[in-house]
Amino acid sequence: VFQHALLVTEGKLDYTQFCILVFKYLTGLQIGAQYVAKEKLNLNTKINEQIYMLATSLCGWAFYESEKGLELDYNSFTNPFRTIKLARSIELYGPADLIGDLIFKEFRYAIDQKDYYVAAIKESNFDEAEMHLNYFIACLYRRKDGKKRKPLNTDDLDALAKDVEGIPMWQKQWILTWFSFCISYIKTVPFDIEGAEVELELLFPESEVESIKGLGWSGILIDITKSQVFGTLEQCDNYSLFRVLLFWYKTHLENLKEKARNQ
Repeated sequence: VFQHALLVTEGKLDYTQFCILVFKYLTGLQIGAQYVAKEKLNLNTKINEQIYMLATSLCGWAFYESEKGLELDYNSFTNPFRTIKLARSIELYGPADLIGDLIFKEFRYAIDQKDYYVAAIKESNFDEAEMHLNYFIACLYRRKDGKKRKPLNTDDLDALAKDVEGIPMWQKQWILTWFSFCISYIKTVPFDIEGAEVELELLFPESEVESIKGLGWSGILIDITKSQVFGTLEQCDNYSLFRVLLFWYKTHLENLKEKARNQ
């Protein structure tokens, strides 16, 4: 279903065709010899109309309408690919649901590579885009070292990217879509971190999106390190993403309270 949905967003498959294909797939609808014979004589008008109505009313949930046209309506933070098995007996291990086990370093490098990929696509630099997409996947998926993914060594990104080259493009796109939804969820939906409910939307107000983008996650890392709570830059980079975000959130609330007291 996801592969067909990608074809729709790329303009390679008609929306109605998508709905009918998905309807057939999910219902197990079979096309028999009798139907084929009647189709040649244009005798299937009624059943074709019924299939069309059912398919378009029941199988259009993969998209939503925007100013840009049909866009993929992906809304799950559950990682569908915790483990990816490739040829040559390679097994790659990915993040937990809602990227809950990423360290800050993995997160910020993945964000950067994702942004580079999007920029390359916009400029039609497809070879460069593929390189950054592989780097992005390598920031999230690596071979296992004991019970955990091997640590991310960014100096080895070229070698790590070779491991992920064999992942099918539709699967890479699914990982990218899932990761993007997780980021959107973290930014906009209140959730618990270590028993504390946080609303990280406070850290990403619409009016400050561009300034945050300009600062970058590396700048945020430097600011957080100044507090010495997590130690050095390298130590902070290797802390749990959510623990770093929780500290950033609490610091932000304290700054707002201090600002209110001084007014």
